[in-house]
Amino acid sequence: MNTAPYQQTLTAALFALPAELVTLQRSLDIGTRVRCIYRDTRAVQSDLEILFAGAGFEAIDVATVGDDTFEISATRNESLADWLRPDLRLLVCGLNPSPYAARTGIPFGRPGNRFWPAALAADLVRDDRDLDSALRRGVGFTDLVKRCTPASSELTAEEYRNGLWRLEHVARLFQPRTICFVGLEGVRKAIDAKAAAGWLARPIGGCRAYAMPSTSGRNASASLASLVDHLRCGASA
Repeated sequence: MNTAPYQQTLTAALFALPAELVTLQRSLDIGTRVRCIYRDTRAVQSDLEILFAGAGFEAIDVATVGDDTFEISATRNESLADWLRPDLRLLVCGLNPSPYAARTGIPFGRPGNRFWPAALAADLVRDDRDLDSALRRGVGFTDLVKRCTPASSELTAEEYRNGLWRLEHVARLFQPRTICFVGLEGVRKAIDAKAAAGWLARPIGGCRAYAMPSTSGRNASASLASLVDHLRCGASA
């Protein structure tokens, strides 16, 4: 692990900060400790903690060092960074990153995962595995749990519940039109044990929420055509 903190000055306004954190996360090796100076009168400590956690950092410490200045120390972990901006048409929420996704930086990027073929067929995105292009079309990405594991079965119900708390904070901050959970396992453990594919009864951070089956190739019970229909439905609100 790298112990000497890497120095960085962050310049983006709060709602543009996730994009800057994506660039920062990608520039660092796993285990690198970073110390950032951030100036924004609209930021509060909890917002910065949530955004750094979503960007793939842990052991996050935020200190106020001036009226509008924060010093953030955090360690780059093995995870995916959130792709966020205001006015999203759809915030796609996976269960948690796989090692393959964390390594490539592409959610649902493992060969055999049908998310991107389904998203292309649903006209949700225009470019395969292109996160910048998806974000321009109003499609963002996050995960219910940020911890990277080879299989979602390794996650605990407590991790899902804690992840829901983080997601609700993100939703209140960025207010996407709809949140689409990809995979029912996390929804059932964090929200409703009897949840089925479709619209959820309760909002998430004030936003409508839709749940759909996993797009993993292991989920043989869901056809590509059905996944396309779910994405169209989730994006239709």
